[in-house]
Amino acid sequence: MNPEEIDKGVIRVPYNALFNTIGSCLVDDRSTLMLYSLIHGNAYFLEYVLVRTDLDTLLMPLLEMLYNAPKRTANQIYMLLIILLILSQVRALASAHLGFPLSVVRLSSYTGPCSRGRKAST
Repeated sequence: MNPEEIDKGVIRVPYNALFNTIGSCLVDDRSTLMLYSLIHGNAYFLEYVLVRTDLDTLLMPLLEMLYNAPKRTANQIYMLLIILLILSQVRALASAHLGFPLSVVRLSSYTGPCSRGRKAST
């Protein structure tokens, strides 16, 4: 490692290579945990991921793993769902990749446990 790569004890990793490598290696608990740790703990990497136009590099392996959920551990399924939740919080991203815009739906007639005393409109 040359001195240019080290800046006050910080090793610089090219996000492009990291993004592509993780996308091609999402197959087990370790790779899922690595992706989760990066997008949850590194705001710069999350921002980089969210501005990518080829997010399918990550989404398709994630969705394939969820499709094969019976073969996965509960911990891996949990991490997969959290990763997808984090990625879906960006409105533009969700619109671009889901194919339809997200909007808030208000259910005025909902009478479930969260309605807290509101009566259903009849």
